Amino acid sequence: DVRRNRNPDPDLSRPYQLVYNGSISRELRQGLGISANYYHRRFYDITFTTDLDKPHSVYTPYEINDPRGNGQKMTVYNINPAYVRNLNELDTTSSNNTSTFHSFDVGFNARFRNGSMLTGGTATGLSRTKTCDVGDPNATWKCNDYDYGVPWRTTCNMSGMYPLPYGIRLSGVFQSTAGDRINQTYTLTPAVFLAQTGVPLSVSSITGLRLSDPGSVYADRVNQLDFTFAKTFITRGIRLTPEVSLFNALNANPIVSQVTAFGTALGNPLRILEGRLIRFGFQARF
Repeated sequence: DVRRNRNPDPDLSRPYQLVYNGSISRELRQGLGISANYYHRRFYDITFTTDLDKPHSVYTPYEINDPRGNGQKMTVYNINPAYVRNLNELDTTSSNNTSTFHSFDVGFNARFRNGSMLTGGTATGLSRTKTCDVGDPNATWKCNDYDYGVPWRTTCNMSGMYPLPYGIRLSGVFQSTAGDRINQTYTLTPAVFLAQTGVPLSVSSITGLRLSDPGSVYADRVNQLDFTFAKTFITRGIRLTPEVSLFNALNANPIVSQVTAFGTALGNPLRILEGRLIRFGFQARF
């Protein structure tokens, strides 16, 4: 028989998560209601893959300079060359890795006598992970969000509809979305490792070394305002609705994604929010 290079632990547990939710809502007056919600989610028995033929004891720690030139040091691990080609991976259950999410949401819903309406709310959340049980000790660098001041992030939105003269409806949506978290990383080459330690690197490179502290770098906040003008005609039982929509009316240009790998291009934009766009539409309902 040929042994597989990756196998499950006989005691592998099924990952699971627990979710808690509490909410309260109230009508303040006719046509106006508010609500408040709290969400909590936690993950347990997360599966991770380790290499039995490469225990952490065959790695030697070294201190190298932070490439950003701030005078700080980074710990990296160089594997014993005799173990590089060995492979015996095991999927097992981590007793330490976890992930949690908290969120406080507040919303409102208002309807007015002239037929207009307005809804909106905010969601303020905190997401943190701990992934320090790993096969490669180089992935333990800044692996625990709970050791850092990861901030709460708030997203808000508002939408509404207002009837204009001649049966025209104006609807709009405003969204203010917190930017995604960015993990800036560094790839250590054999030449740099040899120059700083005097020891050859046993692998072609060490990738994914985290530079930025968890929760310290985020993409730009995205503020987007969209409008739609529409009017409905009924002809021979058919509802005809021509509409004109204006997306990103403010022509905002936040950076949505950027280069995260250390180098001369670090932080350079990869994509920005699409510019102002007008769209003409038509619906027919039979």
